[in-house]
Amino acid sequence: MRRYTGLSVSLLLVIALLVGCSSKADAVSVQATATKATIAPVTATLEPTTIAPAEGAQASTTATPAWQPAVGVTAADFALQGVDGRTHKLSEYLGQPVILCFFATWCPHCQSEMPILQQVYTDREGDGFVLLAVSVAETPDTVAQFVDEQGLTFPVLIDADGEIGTLYQVSGIPASYFIDRNGLIRGSHVGAITEAAALNSVVDQLLQ
Repeated sequence: MRRYTGLSVSLLLVIALLVGCSSKADAVSVQATATKATIAPVTATLEPTTIAPAEGAQASTTATPAWQPAVGVTAADFALQGVDGRTHKLSEYLGQPVILCFFATWCPHCQSEMPILQQVYTDREGDGFVLLAVSVAETPDTVAQFVDEQGLTFPVLIDADGEIGTLYQVSGIPASYFIDRNGLIRGSHVGAITEAAALNSVVDQLLQ
């Protein structure tokens, strides 16, 4: 508990350093801890895009689940097949911080975010954090082509019917959740992540 409190304090220091980098209209703060402290803002210069199913895929119409993706709760487990052909289960990464990003290939804001995600992943892959990107309501072929064109090397998962997007209550993309080593949601961000330095700061805090 003492370690967790110390982490919250250090996160507040990150805010003081980064919050001035974003305009009032564009800055999106990330919630952390049940006391509603903030983990760190991630600079966003683009508004999220409303999710719509691509041709050949239907978004899930499942009712809002009882589980809520709130700060301080355990992230809901799921299993999705990746473009790499392997089934990835969120719980298999317990013990490692996870950046969970929801996107769609047709979304221009998501497209602008991908080089930043890839840059941070390439630079920090050996540090012990996991980056999972989840394509919402798209066909496997479409996602695979996008991954190839973008040169993405982190796991990209296919949520073809939008079920996991619905579970995590994703209504606008890109959207990201920040999950700590214990599987707890420490924050979330809606909008394009446009600065590697800001994302690196979040990764640093989750790795502590």
